[in-house]
Amino acid sequence: MQQSPTGSFLKFTFGFVTFLVLSFGLTLAVSSYTKTQGSQQAAAAAIALMLK
Repeated sequence: MQQSPTGSFLKFTFGFVTFLVLSFGLTLAVSSYTKTQGSQQAAAAAIALMLK
């Protein structure tokens, strides 16, 4: 069974957009996790410095 060119294009476009959305979501999640870890470490270092 042959798929029409329009259906093939829509399938490709849907897959490509899905890939982009997942990539962007993963990048955003890693970025926010890294920022959170960095700010927690900075706060811990500041508190440790104040307690010395």
